[in-house]
Amino acid sequence: MADILMNVLSGVNKRLKDMGDGTVAEVVYNANSGTGTGSTASTVATAAGQASRVVLVDPLTGNGSLVQAFHNADNQALSATSYGLMTGGVDQLINGAGTLDRKRGVSTDGMPATGLAAEVPMLWNGTSYDRAPGSATTGMKVTVANLPTIGAQTTANSSAVNIASDQTVAVNAAGVSTLGSITALNASVALTLNGASGAMIDLRGTFIATLAFQGTVDGINWVSLAAIPVGSPANIAPVSNVTTIGAWHVLCAGMQQIRATAAAYTSGTITATIRATNAAPFLYTAPAGVTNAVAVSSVAAGTNLVGDVGLEYRGNATGAASVAAVMSTAIPVATSAKAAAGRLLGVLLQNSAATLRSVKLWNALTTGVTLGTTPALFEIDIPAGGSVYMAFEGGIGFTNALTYAVTAGKGLTDNTSTGLGVNDISGSLIYA
Repeated sequence: MADILMNVLSGVNKRLKDMGDGTVAEVVYNANSGTGTGSTASTVATAAGQASRVVLVDPLTGNGSLVQAFHNADNQALSATSYGLMTGGVDQLINGAGTLDRKRGVSTDGMPATGLAAEVPMLWNGTSYDRAPGSATTGMKVTVANLPTIGAQTTANSSAVNIASDQTVAVNAAGVSTLGSITALNASVALTLNGASGAMIDLRGTFIATLAFQGTVDGINWVSLAAIPVGSPANIAPVSNVTTIGAWHVLCAGMQQIRATAAAYTSGTITATIRATNAAPFLYTAPAGVTNAVAVSSVAAGTNLVGDVGLEYRGNATGAASVAAVMSTAIPVATSAKAAAGRLLGVLLQNSAATLRSVKLWNALTTGVTLGTTPALFEIDIPAGGSVYMAFEGGIGFTNALTYAVTAGKGLTDNTSTGLGVNDISGSLIYA
């Protein structure tokens, strides 16, 4: 390789000498200070094949810069020239302080912050950086493989729940309670339920007062709550106000808050304890063989509906239906089957005549029926030689009385007697 003559900066000649073995053993040049102003530095010769200073030129701008050695150390100051370049076979990084550090690859844990170039995710452990491989204990970074099994977990294995900074979540576990004293009218002790379905209220002390159990859905309007004394007998009626000490189960599902408040107060101090619970609501049932709290024997017949749960026929005539025998006459006559209010439950009638016969029924006493003028409520027509059986489920109501008559023709006001014979129609009207 022949010597190379270069004109690099401001017309100053530079020469590189080939030593013949493929390497440059000597550099002879004039160089400026690297500021690009053209000032000339003294010629520097090499020693033992090493050049003490080398100039590089930017072909676009013509600016020349010194190539400075990068020592095997950290925190080295940058060159004074804005075009300087440090080298030396070790990559360098500008740190946060503006100086140069050696660039370090990541292969182990405990890497210093100085000159760190991470090829894998790194976590700061307080003194140095660790790898975050996803399975190592040091520098642990959870990956999908490390997540707990999705689904219901025990407390020890449950996943953490993230709550947003502007989110409010308040849940009262079973047993959350409050305690306070009531010593004045309208004073109260209250507990926020936060989803609890029930509560216990315990009142202690010596006092003359009436305590009301109340709840609110919106935090403003309060309503009375039903409460059952603890240890009470079956089927006891719930209360909303009490005047004595004791403990009560309170039905309050869906309420925001409940309270015990002094609806009336004379003297003394009431110590009130309220404890929320998520247990199922209490349910009182009568033990086997115990009569229901309703005294059935005190309910007057015909004035109260207790509710039928089955059908059983009595062994006597009480409540049974009645029968009115029907035997027609030769002349239509208004005849009373029942001279009071009742129900027609059924009819069983037979026509022995050779032509049609009509049985008419009125919701009136016989004195209120004028045959041929007063319209019947309805009529039952029986063909010649025919019979009729009809049952009316629930009965047909007659609010005044049940009256009937037999005629030889159709029509609610018909009074035909032509052809009628004694006992043409025979049978029964069944009523209650």
